Parts: sequence; structure tokens; C-alpha cells
Amino acid sequence: MNVKDFIASGIIETFCLGFSSAEENELVERMAAIHPEVQQEIIEVRNSLDKILKSSEIKPAGSVKTAVMNSIYSQQAAVDSVFVPLMNTLPNFESIQASVIANKLQWPAEDFENLYVQELPSTREIINFAVWIKKGHEEEMHTDRNEYIAVLEGSCEMVMENKRTAYTKGDIISIPINVPHYAIITSAKPMFALVQRQLIAN
Repeated sequence: MNVKDFIASGIIETFCLGFSSAEENELVERMAAIHPEVQQEIIEVRNSLDKILKSSEIKPAGSVKTAVMNSIYSQQAAVDSVFVPLMNTLPNFESIQASVIANKLQWPAEDFENLYVQELPSTREIINFAVWIKKGHEEEMHTDRNEYIAVLEGSCEMVMENKRTAYTKGDIISIPINVPHYAIITSAKPMFALVQRQLIAN
């Protein structure tokens, strides 16, 4: 078989796709070592296949990445209690208390007027922090994250869309995106809570 017929036979395409047998691989490699035009054809076929693969490449939606990262976070939280468990999966309060212990959270040593915040281990997708609050907070709204608040001590009323709901120790407050809300502390002592903001998958 001459070089022209060899190139036209399709064996190079099969070789570049990885479908050729061991004997065919050996033949192609031997021909490429002898004939520069065979080596050039291999390069051109590989470049062509690369362009085809790139043009048809599947680009996953942002929601796929967020879901994967949340799954990884959840697995990490299951083995390392410093990461607050995902609150939208309604974990039992023992797992949340375990995060309090693991992060060695204690009443703030310094005095504060209304609000004291301590950052906790977080990721780009999952933001966690502990909060001690005496009076409440002004109205706010989150446009890209759902918010969850686990009440560990004290109590409050959360006002969302003009609806007032009471929460106390053991409750998890769920606040969807784009919902204006504010809190009023109703307990004699400050409310202590863990707050988690989860990035919305786009």
C-alpha cells in the first residue's frame, strides 16, 4: 500500500480516535516514522477532532456547579463539625449544637450595643456566621442567597412581607430571596443564633 492509499484508508482517523488495534497502532506509528506526510496527516486529523469536540462541548449550567459544591460541602460538614450543616435539609439540632461546640462559640467578651457577629468556616456558596443580637435589625433583603437562622438561645419575631412570626430556641427561620424582612428580639436576654446564607443556583 502506497502512502496516498494508506492516508485515504481511514486508518489514521481510527488511530486518532483510539479505536485501532495494537497491530494497527504499530503500523501507523511505523508509517509515520518513515513518511512525513503520514505524520502531518495525524496532526491535521487530531486538530480537526479537537475542533469538533470543542464546538460541541457541553457547558453545564451554573446550577450544576452550585449543586456539586453544596454536595461537597454537605459531605465535609458530616465529618467536620466546624462546618455548619446545610439548614435547608432540616438537620437535627444536635448537629447544629455540635458546630457551636466545634467552633468554641461563647458569649462575646466585649460589650456591644445591639449586634455582635462572628464569622464561621464558609465557602463561596455557603456563608456561615454566629450572631448575638439584643434588639433586632433593620429591614434587609437578599437577592442571591436564601437565608436560614437557627435560634439557639432567646427568641424573636421575624417580619416578612408584613407577616409577623414568632420563633424561639430550636426553630430554624427560613428567608427566601427577594423577601424584605426584619427581626425584633422578644426575649429578655439577647438572641444567639447561627446564620447561613446559601447561594442560589443560576
